[in-house]
Amino acid sequence: MVKIKYQDKEYDVEKGVSLETLAKQYGKETEGKIVLAYRNGCLCELRKKIKEDAEIEFVTTKDKVGSDTYKRSMILLMLKAFHDVFATKGINADIRVLFSLSKGLYCELDGEKVEVNSELLGEVTTRMNALVEADLPIEKFTYKSSELMQRFEQQG
Repeated sequence: MVKIKYQDKEYDVEKGVSLETLAKQYGKETEGKIVLAYRNGCLCELRKKIKEDAEIEFVTTKDKVGSDTYKRSMILLMLKAFHDVFATKGINADIRVLFSLSKGLYCELDGEKVEVNSELLGEVTTRMNALVEADLPIEKFTYKSSELMQRFEQQG
């Protein structure tokens, strides 16, 4: 067992419990969806585990950092859905998010000429919903700059 401190109260929890589990158990009365947590002052993904005594604070979509994280997650979801739909259709194209525009995003397609129509967008929406339903984690990886430069050169 380890001790966590959350909202000025201490709790005994199982060592190795995830922040996601703690969010479901203790964060029920937060305003907004919990998307991240501070563990001893360090921002963490919810899949991180509690291995020692810790002070916890949850971050929701009502917080700027939480809202920004949620938006990035939605962008990754959209990019993955486009990638998958293009792959099933044999389309050799990529979509790039260039910048935000008011409350939307400006995106461009690179590669084969693709007609963006309601049929394509419907397939992308369906794929996005399937990915959400699958509840797959977004994994973060750390690479050396030299490895990334090489990888980017190979991808063009």
